[in-house]
Amino acid sequence: MKSEILPMEFSELDEKIYAGFWRRFGAFWVDFFIVIPVSIGIVYINNLGRLNLLYTLFPSYVFFFIYHIYFVKLWGATPGKIITKIKIIRSDGLSLGWKEAFLRHIIQFVLGILAAIALSIPLINMTDVEFSSMSFMEQQRLMIQLAPFWYKFVHWSNNIWIWSEFIVLLINKRKRALHDYVAGTVVIKKKHENLAEQWYLKNQ
Repeated sequence: MKSEILPMEFSELDEKIYAGFWRRFGAFWVDFFIVIPVSIGIVYINNLGRLNLLYTLFPSYVFFFIYHIYFVKLWGATPGKIITKIKIIRSDGLSLGWKEAFLRHIIQFVLGILAAIALSIPLINMTDVEFSSMSFMEQQRLMIQLAPFWYKFVHWSNNIWIWSEFIVLLINKRKRALHDYVAGTVVIKKKHENLAEQWYLKNQ
């Protein structure tokens, strides 16, 4: 019988099907180590010249899009999630679309762009001689010190968002983080994906 409540929520199944905190935390660290070479390369290039941060900004976000949005749309998971055998699906049990893949990272994406813009402004006002005379840590401190006043708001908003993600993930039965609520998704153990689809078809 078709349910009168739409859209259907994938919530009637045993909560053991959902990927728990530690498995998702593990996937995060696998992804972290996978992207480390790219991150180190970008930092190294940025340190070679005063305006290199501006030149690497677009390629950095292209990489972010491919890794965190395109892969999620294509496979329902980042490489880290694939390795830890978990998958992202819609809360009704169906596979993700572009909308859900994008919404999962829209807040982090926007905050990252704003932070990059804020830290780029001091570089534009700095001379090449000043930049090259400082160590990497000195450059970072000066960029933060000379950044626009709203950079602190962006920085703290990002920290609050990240910690809230972990807290919300720990206190709900379906193990959803904030970005799951924004996108209408859940993260399940890979072995249960057929069960999710069967549940959806049964309730149509």
